[in-house]
Amino acid sequence: MTAGRVSPAISARVVPVVTPGTSLPAWAPEAGVWTTATTNNLTDVAYTVTSGALSAPVQRTLEDWSGGAAVPVGSTAYPGGALLVHGGGHSSTGFSNAIYGVNLGTRAWVPVRAPYAGPFNGGGAGTYPQGIYPDGSPVPTHTYNYPAFDPVNEQFIVTRGASAYSAVSTTREAGLGTWHIYNLAGSVWRRGAPHPLNTLHRAGGRAVWDSRRSVIWVMTCDTSQPAREIVRHSNLTTNNGDGTFGTITRYNFTDNGGTESDAVFLRHPTDADQDLIVYGQFGTSLTLRAVPIVGGVPQARATLTLSGGNVPATVHRSASLMWSARRGSILYYDNRQPDPTTPGFSFPAGYGRALVYELVPPANWLTGTWTWRLLSVLDQPVIPSQHIQTSGLYSKARLFAYNDGELVVAATRHDTPAYAFRVP
Repeated sequence: MTAGRVSPAISARVVPVVTPGTSLPAWAPEAGVWTTATTNNLTDVAYTVTSGALSAPVQRTLEDWSGGAAVPVGSTAYPGGALLVHGGGHSSTGFSNAIYGVNLGTRAWVPVRAPYAGPFNGGGAGTYPQGIYPDGSPVPTHTYNYPAFDPVNEQFIVTRGASAYSAVSTTREAGLGTWHIYNLAGSVWRRGAPHPLNTLHRAGGRAVWDSRRSVIWVMTCDTSQPAREIVRHSNLTTNNGDGTFGTITRYNFTDNGGTESDAVFLRHPTDADQDLIVYGQFGTSLTLRAVPIVGGVPQARATLTLSGGNVPATVHRSASLMWSARRGSILYYDNRQPDPTTPGFSFPAGYGRALVYELVPPANWLTGTWTWRLLSVLDQPVIPSQHIQTSGLYSKARLFAYNDGELVVAATRHDTPAYAFRVP
C-alpha cells in the first residue's frame, strides 16, 4: 500500500473460496481504493436513432430508477466480466429499451442491444398489454433492483415489465408481473412465463440469483400491492410452447418491506438450509431482513442484528448490497454518503462517495450480531461521480470475483466513466 494511505478499519480476515482462473486486470487499483473502470462514458456509445420517439437522452436509461446485473468473470460473452444496465421507464426514456454494458475486459462502455425503433402504438400514448414491442423486446420500465443474470445460460433477465411507456403515476408506470430474458449468445429477447396476477411486480422490487439452485428469487415491495409474494423463476431455458420460457412458483409472503431496496443471496459455505436472501429496509438507519431458504422453500422473514463500529453517516433506500465470498461479508455502497467530519482533519470534497462498508457476519447468521466496518482508505486518488437523480444506484454497483481479489464496479452517471473499487 502506498505510504500515506491508511484505513480506519480494514480487516485481514479472508474466507478462501474457488474463484475464476482470471487475475485482476492490470488497471485494478490498490486495496481500498477507487479508480476509473472505463476510458469512455456511456454517451460515447449511445445508440443513434432517428425516430422522434427515441430522442430522449441516454442518461434516462441509466439514471431513472434503473438497475443492472453482473456478468461474472470467466463468462463466454464477456471473459473479463461486465456490468449490464437497462431501464428508464415511461416517457422519460423516449421509449428506448436498449441494453448497455461496462466491459471490464476492454475497460469500456459498450452497446449491447439496440433499442426497438418503432413504430409505437398511439404515437407515444399507447399500451402493450403483454409488455412487449412487436420485435419481442420489452417495453422499458423502471427496473429498480429487478434485473438479474443467469450465469449458467448467460442470460440477462428483467423480472418486471410494463404495458405503457407514458407516465402513469396512479399505476406506478403500469408495472406488470411479466419478465423478460435476453440471451447473450443469441442476442434475442424472450418472454418469461406470465404471472397470473399481472400487476404484481410493481414499484421498487428486487431479484437475486440463487447460485446453489440456479433459480432467481423475486420480491415485490410496493406497499400498495395487496398480495405480495416471493416468486421463484426456474427452468430458464425451457420453451413452454406458447412463446414463453421458464417456470414461476409462487410463495405467500406477508411483508417484504424496504421500498426500492436492494437484496443479496448469501450462500452458506457448508449448509444449504442456512442460505439466506437478505434485503434492506431503510428509515433513519438500515434494517436488514433475511429470508431463510430451507429445503428450497422461502421461510418467514427474520430481522438481523447490526452493531456499531464504522457505521455509515446516512443510509439510502437505493444503496447497493453485494456478497463478498472472499471476505465472507455483505458489502454496502450507496454513492450518496455525506463527507465525514473529523475535528482537525479536512476530507477532499465528495469523499463520502468513496466510502464502501462491509457487514461482517456472526457465526450464526440469523441470531448473532453483524458488525459494520469501513473498507475505503482515507487517501482516494479517484472519487466516483454522484448519481444525478435522487433515485440512486440500486443494483448498478456489483461485485466481480477474480482468483486474486474482488472489484466493486459502479455505473453512476452517463457523462462520466464507470468506477471500480478494489476490495481489501
